[in-house]
Amino acid sequence: MYLSRLKSQLQHTNPRHINRAQTVHIQVVQHQAALLTLHKPPPSTGGTEHFANCTELRKKYPHGVPSTHPAYTSKMDRDNDNFACEKN
Repeated sequence: MYLSRLKSQLQHTNPRHINRAQTVHIQVVQHQAALLTLHKPPPSTGGTEHFANCTELRKKYPHGVPSTHPAYTSKMDRDNDNFACEKN
């Protein structure tokens, strides 16, 4: 939203009136927007997935799940690294 508002303002601005700081700021904002687009989490199913233990979870997710995943529970994260049921 911020980026689109910034672009809209720039479209109505004379390019000769944009200083170097504004140009750098615009480039940083565009870079941040690109990073957010590249690192989108997978779409959520809207709820949580429940597994009795890591053996059951690994049947569906063989490498475990991060804390942002709907199947994550802290009880399955023995080493408290925000990643449950990973194989060491």
